[in-house]
Amino acid sequence: SSGINAEWPLRPGSQAFWRKYPNEYQLGVEGTDVIERFVSDDGKLHSKRIIVSSWKIPTFMKIFFSDPRAYAVEYSIVDPKAKTLTLSSQNINAEWFFLMREKVVYSAADDETTQLQHEAR
Repeated sequence: SSGINAEWPLRPGSQAFWRKYPNEYQLGVEGTDVIERFVSDDGKLHSKRIIVSSWKIPTFMKIFFSDPRAYAVEYSIVDPKAKTLTLSSQNINAEWFFLMREKVVYSAADDETTQLQHEAR
């Protein structure tokens, strides 16, 4: 688990989050697709996306994987009242080989600073 304070407001930072894939610096990410999005009764925006990326698998391991692409599911919750964006993601293929789970919470420390808490297992 780690955390930092970023010297930018939460709003532009959270907007960048929605535009992070695909991009010219993450060439392995082939695309994303929103599979569910709704606003709950308490005003929070819930989203579920699939992320598809290409793997750099060593040749000797390719016999174990039928698809050279990686698939992950990403859940996010935007809470405008608490001024937070919570992201949870995990791979959905090759979980028999490894399971990667990540959680990131972006929160407004003040009007000009965003606090990021990151946890991966």
